[in-house]
Amino acid sequence: MLVLKLDEIPDEGLDLKWEEDPSSLSAYLENLSQIDFEFEAPLQSEVKVSKGGHSILINGRIQTILRLKCARCLNEFSHPLSSKFELNLYPFKETSFAEEVELSGKDMEASFFSSEEVHLSEIACEQVFLEIPVQPLC
Repeated sequence: MLVLKLDEIPDEGLDLKWEEDPSSLSAYLENLSQIDFEFEAPLQSEVKVSKGGHSILINGRIQTILRLKCARCLNEFSHPLSSKFELNLYPFKETSFAEEVELSGKDMEASFFSSEEVHLSEIACEQVFLEIPVQPLC
């Protein structure tokens, strides 16, 4: 699992590329997923991480092949997955709102971090889950 310490991000940003064997992700996947799928290929990830004031901007790409079960015929099939993503991470601050606040589109795409490190492997796994079809069809 790739973890990046925030103080290791230079002002000009940081480009990272890595590949993870599905067996190294199994503990994380068991806790997060109730979706019936398996990796047929390693998870390849590539990100550009940069600082923007107090926030962290991550532009990335994931690529792998999943084995899914068809929602129609229940046969298993290979599903190539390749996706680009952009993620804004903000420091988590406990805030109580006395009144309702309308969220903008940008607010809906925000994520938060609460320590001095970002778990890039977990972010890559989350992106895989977001790309799995709701009703996979062969």
